[in-house]
Amino acid sequence: DFNSQEIANTVLAYATIGRKVDSIMLNAFIYKATTMLEKFKVQGIINLLWSLAVFNFEDADAVDPFFSRITEGYNLYVNKKDNCLKISTEGLRQLHQVSLW
Repeated sequence: DFNSQEIANTVLAYATIGRKVDSIMLNAFIYKATTMLEKFKVQGIINLLWSLAVFNFEDADAVDPFFSRITEGYNLYVNKKDNCLKISTEGLRQLHQVSLW
């Protein structure tokens, strides 16, 4: 059974090397990730979304919870001066690329 980090890393690895992933396997990864979304770190979600963009994943409804999780996490910390959620420059670039998808 994969944990959140392993899911993000596996899908990212496939996307990075340009390996095609069977749609059934990709859907299984997305389903599993959705069921454990609260365990994902922001960077893991960003990596997963970037990978899906690379794969030209077309099910917008399936990725909506991932974008919602990033927004919720950011909004929780936006008013706390001492504990601000920071997204790395690379993460912001990846999110921008995903938004163009």
